[in-house]
Amino acid sequence: MHSSTSLRKIQNRSVATQVFGAALIALVLSLLLLQSRSLSLEGAGPAFFYPSEHEHCWVEAQKRTGLRQIYDVNVVGGVEEMTRWLGASPALTRSLRAQNYISGQHIEIIYKDSGNCELELTWMRAGKRMALGILLHPDRMGILDWQNLRGIGPALAQRIVANRQNYGDFGTISSVTRVSGIGEKTLESMRPWFVRPTMSQN
Repeated sequence: MHSSTSLRKIQNRSVATQVFGAALIALVLSLLLLQSRSLSLEGAGPAFFYPSEHEHCWVEAQKRTGLRQIYDVNVVGGVEEMTRWLGASPALTRSLRAQNYISGQHIEIIYKDSGNCELELTWMRAGKRMALGILLHPDRMGILDWQNLRGIGPALAQRIVANRQNYGDFGTISSVTRVSGIGEKTLESMRPWFVRPTMSQN
């Protein structure tokens, strides 16, 4: 009788400890979320849940089968893990290790009819870059990419890409206003998603 009472007390203490621990974790996460939201409202960007682009280098790898996976190539072993997943040959492995990656790149091994293969570097779809917190660049976007932005439909996206092909790169998002249908209001709604111009571009 005495041992069963002691066992119940121990079990009650264990449950109480678990409840207290869970409540403490929830409180800490809530405080971090509130801090993140307040910094975001002040224009500094979320401090906790969305690490800055400079801390990570997100690269999307695509297999021959079409399967895609995103790797942070800035972490230790990131490039090696991506290389193994791609099943790269020794020569391509050396090329993958030697690359100077830019966050938002898409990498694929292209297999030629001759039996040779080479690396093709393009860009992730804009929607993925936006989800990862990678700022966009107006000269690294196709028709489908532009349509990820509010207020840009298929016809306007096509005009933007045609304008860049006919008249040269935009350089900065501000230059996109040279396209008919892009006014100041649309520009301001898009601006937060794009790379800010450097001092030399002003």
